[in-house]
Amino acid sequence: MVRSRRGRRWAMATLAAVAVALTGLPRSAAGMALPDLAGHWAEGPVRRLAAEGLVQGRPDGRFYPDAPLTRAEFLALLDRALAKLPEATGGPAAPGTGAAGAAPLAGVPAGHWAAPAVGRLLGRGILRPEDYPGGIALDKPITRREVARLVVRAMGLEAEARGGRGVNLLLTDIARDPEARVITTAVAHGYLGGYPDGRFGPGDPLTRAQGAAVVLRLLDPAERTALWREQYQYRVGSANVDVNVIRVNLRNPGLRPQVVTAAGGIGQVEDPVAMARRVGALAAINGTYLNAYTPQPPRDPYGTIIQGGRVLHRGADRAAIGFWPDGRARIGFTSPAIRGGTYPRSWWAYGLNHTGTEWGENWIVVHTPDRGLDLGYDAGTSVVVENGVITRIVPGNVAIPRNGFVVSLGGTHVQEFLSRFSVGDPLDFRVELEPEWEGVSELLQAGPRLLAEGQVAVDFAREGFVEEKITSQAANRSAVGLTRDGYLLLVTARAVRVVDLAEILRDLGAWEAMCMDSGASSALYYRGEVITRPGRAISNILAIVPR
Repeated sequence: MVRSRRGRRWAMATLAAVAVALTGLPRSAAGMALPDLAGHWAEGPVRRLAAEGLVQGRPDGRFYPDAPLTRAEFLALLDRALAKLPEATGGPAAPGTGAAGAAPLAGVPAGHWAAPAVGRLLGRGILRPEDYPGGIALDKPITRREVARLVVRAMGLEAEARGGRGVNLLLTDIARDPEARVITTAVAHGYLGGYPDGRFGPGDPLTRAQGAAVVLRLLDPAERTALWREQYQYRVGSANVDVNVIRVNLRNPGLRPQVVTAAGGIGQVEDPVAMARRVGALAAINGTYLNAYTPQPPRDPYGTIIQGGRVLHRGADRAAIGFWPDGRARIGFTSPAIRGGTYPRSWWAYGLNHTGTEWGENWIVVHTPDRGLDLGYDAGTSVVVENGVITRIVPGNVAIPRNGFVVSLGGTHVQEFLSRFSVGDPLDFRVELEPEWEGVSELLQAGPRLLAEGQVAVDFAREGFVEEKITSQAANRSAVGLTRDGYLLLVTARAVRVVDLAEILRDLGAWEAMCMDSGASSALYYRGEVITRPGRAISNILAIVPR
């Protein structure tokens, strides 16, 4: 990639050098020194592309990272990069398509070194004549707006860009730009970013360093922007709804989701901002529903919670979001089973680390050290297990052994199951997850589900939601979403109904989405700043922490 200068002789030599740089290099050429990259923010991306033979320095051995990139240079580089991708993610067009059926583009001189790449991009609809009604001027600098448009088309995001309503208000100079939605979409998928002062600079020339970074992000999802914040305003009915969004690249090796529970154990509550800061979170959102209205703990959560691969709490059959160590994530339904013993002394439990009396008159609940020091309630009969052996059977509240667990029985289940437990007998239990959740390391269950495969999927009855504050009323809401290209969305919105929130998540590009606890529990934290301030202490959060 070479910047044009005055002088016909110099320009012709330059174009010849660029043609070589973008049509393939031997490894020895790709490994040239490029001394002016040392310490530059783009040194890593440029050297990776050089190693692949996609970019090269100028004849003097330097790269000139802050020089403008011409349209010809970017189009040729984009064409080469897309050839390395499968068709489903912007790769070569299917056989039989190409430049032959494309309308001509003015401004492409006969024999221009970039003409073949221009023809291929025209044939695939990535480059279009209407973009340049007066001619393309291939050797002029390409703007950041143009690059956003080309990338959105190349990566199959044009329908999302053209059909969406929201514009990222934190990009302070795009609100009136004719390509505002295209720019928002390119940024939302991590291909480009704004400047530190909040501008995007739509008309600014793209530099050679920026061009290298964009192309590397096309090729390697792990290189796309890792973590950033957005802000939107949507018109819902007669009201304006403020929406805050944090996007997290789950394929970035430097980040990982972590479930964080309140200090003191399951059933305790803590300020969500304090939880986030306690683990050094870069971002965080509130988690599951909880019993927020009891005068004192335990204030139990109501969803399944998995932390570090261990099930800490068992909830009902509702939507959950889960994360795997390899960066995978999914939103779906889960209803874990708790089983213990072997026939004829087999048994089962309603819950894990949840107050037994909340199940009604009859209960069987397992409590582990994750609950805290003791059960937190004085009722029923407690079977105490240490080192895998029943050590005592006593009424009411007991301390939970650090090396064991407690089975709490209440109501008719005392008579039904107590005969299966004897002091001195071995006892264990297991929590069984559905096969699709095997190996999940972090999970929070809340609901209702908002989106499934890009479509609104709200079904209150399916998940047992009957309260009007969830089913029909507007309130402060929290939600999480997953995009098809590996981004996690942490979202809070003011005064919106659940069904409207589903539409907003879809507009933001989510493919799967679900609600978290809402109302006074809504909380959003980003790089030390409280974006949405909660109105109460809560049970748990979903945090994004450095690896």
